Amino acid sequence: MNNKYKLHEFLDVKKLQILQDNFSKSMMIALVVVDQDGVPVMQASPSLKSLAPVADRE
Repeated sequence: MNNKYKLHEFLDVKKLQILQDNFSKSMMIALVVVDQDGVPVMQASPSLKSLAPVADRE
């Protein structure tokens, strides 16, 4: 697939980050949006720091 546009060029990344954060919190899952190359477009939700205590319990 050869797209000439990047996700951040046509989406409001700040609003998408808020949507991602709220969805992640409500579904209690970790989430990150990546581009077609697998490169994160935004920060992971929740942050990796907040996931560490959960991973330690398992």
